[in-house]
Amino acid sequence: MWHDLAALMRQLDADNDVRCVVITGAGGEAFSAGADIADFHKHRSDSEKGRGYNDAVNGLLEALTEMGTPTISMIEGFAAGGGCEMAVATD
Repeated sequence: MWHDLAALMRQLDADNDVRCVVITGAGGEAFSAGADIADFHKHRSDSEKGRGYNDAVNGLLEALTEMGTPTISMIEGFAAGGGCEMAVATD
């Protein structure tokens, strides 16, 4: 997901017809509930996996901060974990 979001942000930034990117959660209960703890073993069970996961998150944060297109996080409800980091990286 982190890689896909970073690629999408770069694609939107390259589109001259896009004037602003607004990021919001689905369902109205949370902007982001954070990572699924059940997935931690798959993605963070050792230092190598943890670095890979962090690199993916940082790739999205870098894409957001480098965008020339204005970005807005429309937060309703919780913004936990990486979702909070993503919200802070937007304009």
